[in-house]
Amino acid sequence: MIENTVVRYIRLPVTVRAVTIPSEDGFFNIYINSALNTAAQRAAYLHELRHIAKDHFYDDNPVSQNEAEANGRS
Repeated sequence: MIENTVVRYIRLPVTVRAVTIPSEDGFFNIYINSALNTAAQRAAYLHELRHIAKDHFYDDNPVSQNEAEANGRS
């Protein structure tokens, strides 16, 4: 899973910890908020990896359900 990800650190709004965008070539572009401290960046990265592992980008579930799963509350 990690081998098909590209991680970039960029400035995002303070309320956005990270965002992942799948590309057509099968890679996942993970954008992590550069304003976060190292521990928060790591947590955001692991959260995004859980979305990838659970195929959230290709299901029809509500975002709230996918977020709960990625947070370990499902």
